[in-house]
Amino acid sequence: MIENNNSNNVLECEKNNHIKKITGYCTECCQVICYSCVTKPCNCKSPNTNSSQSHIVIDVDEVVGPIFNRFNAKKETNQIKLNYDHNYEKMTFKSLSPKLVTSNLKKTVTFKPDQNYDINVSFTEQSYDSGIHCLRLKIDKINRDSKWIFLGVTNKLNSVEPIRFGADKNYCTGISSFAESSDDLKPTGNLKRDWVDGDIFSLILNCDEGTLKILKERTGEFELRTNVEKNTTTHFVVELYAPSNAVTILN
Repeated sequence: MIENNNSNNVLECEKNNHIKKITGYCTECCQVICYSCVTKPCNCKSPNTNSSQSHIVIDVDEVVGPIFNRFNAKKETNQIKLNYDHNYEKMTFKSLSPKLVTSNLKKTVTFKPDQNYDINVSFTEQSYDSGIHCLRLKIDKINRDSKWIFLGVTNKLNSVEPIRFGADKNYCTGISSFAESSDDLKPTGNLKRDWVDGDIFSLILNCDEGTLKILKERTGEFELRTNVEKNTTTHFVVELYAPSNAVTILN
């Protein structure tokens, strides 16, 4: 439970003997977490077991507002939604490469298993030039021999090569499972290279600020790209490198 200091609109933890400053919001137990709370186990991830796991914490500003009254209403705590889990926008894949196939009403893109290794591009049929938009993705399959998948955006779709090799930039901004940025801005190092089958990522595009946040929900790690061109027609992009790799849109 938290309280709102109305004098300066600051959220504070009201638990006794806790450090007051809020550090984030746990996506598992749906609670605001202070620096004291974060050291405690989050039991919501495993309600039927005796094991305790850590909180998965994201920025408070990613929680849909108005948040002050919601956090103080205990009955509504578990109803809090995140920006990327709230106003779901219908998104579907389209492939630029003949080596990729879409299925599941164009929600899933798969690298054909009988094809050779190289980087193949797919993108969302929907594009955006203003506001905040989120693409939530599940890694269905990431090849164990070559764990390379790229998630990002592009505002130069007509210039993107459908199939590419090596470290070509390809007019995309984002991050790969090798912690490669595929653009001129170096990665922050906040997103580790341990992508596995079943991982869920949220790509949060802010067209007005020119930013892209890529959040790994399993660990709470995120990569922030600040070099997205503002208010231009932008598509989400997924690049697959290895046969049988597959990604599904959860929106």
